[in-house]
Amino acid sequence: MTAARPPTLNEEILSAAGSHAGDAPGYLERIRSATGRLAARDTSAGDAWAALATVEDHARVDVDVPIASRRRELSWLKGLVKRLTAWYLGYLGHQVTLLGESVVRFGGLLVQRTEELEESTGRAHADIQALAERIERLEHRLPAQPAP
Repeated sequence: MTAARPPTLNEEILSAAGSHAGDAPGYLERIRSATGRLAARDTSAGDAWAALATVEDHARVDVDVPIASRRRELSWLKGLVKRLTAWYLGYLGHQVTLLGESVVRFGGLLVQRTEELEESTGRAHADIQALAERIERLEHRLPAQPAP
């Protein structure tokens, strides 16, 4: 008897959202949208540009805190806290977003320079290989020089 595979996080979220789908219209779609924004892109192991795009996807900080609640008083309290902290969260979010955008620009420069170095290294390797083959051909044509 084989043990059942535990559900993935995505499956758990979809199951929980499905059980509440009748409670609030559009709930499942909001869950899918939110989890989609949080999901990282699938990137191949060596694709630096795709990895950088993933960083760019998550570099922006959303400071618009949700205040929805089933209980009216909690929604009101969350709204009050949101209004009291909006300036601070906005300032902090802006600073973190600027940092993320700077990291993306810096990463882009590093990836670009790395690709340029890989290209020039490849050309240099090919040139060295051609010179080594030429030397090998020339050594076979000329008689060996006696050592001094």
